Amino acid sequence: LSTMTSSAALLVLGLLAAANAAPWPSDILKCARECPIAGSPKLAYAPEKTYSYAYSGHSEIHMKDVQGGVTQMEWTSQVDMTWLSPCDMAITFKNPSFGGASGTPEANFLTRYHMVVAMTDGRVQHVCSHPDDDTWSINLKKGVASAFQNSLPS
Repeated sequence: LSTMTSSAALLVLGLLAAANAAPWPSDILKCARECPIAGSPKLAYAPEKTYSYAYSGHSEIHMKDVQGGVTQMEWTSQVDMTWLSPCDMAITFKNPSFGGASGTPEANFLTRYHMVVAMTDGRVQHVCSHPDDDTWSINLKKGVASAFQNSLPS
């Protein structure tokens, strides 16, 4: 595997649901080690609210010197981002499909675990994933978190 290109485009087609009524269970672990919010935060997401987005991506892997050594994958999903606190955001995938197929074992596995992201002032500090989650699933969730980073001054 010599060249790997991955272009994951976050398509924010619209805010599908600004806030779901049901809060997250209180036993969800927080990920932020500290939450230094001073003054008005740059990103004003409401804690205990869920924001839903349409997400799609495409990856392509080229294997050097292998005839037909190109693999491609496309995916789509609804992504829910629930703000547990001003510094903790949980990412969950809903109704994912890979290559146009939903209900596959991969799609079902992707929905099994959420990932909590510690964010401070628009920047990802670290992530807290479930110990049984697979690397590929964690990487897709990290892709969502990275798309929402904002390092602009205001």
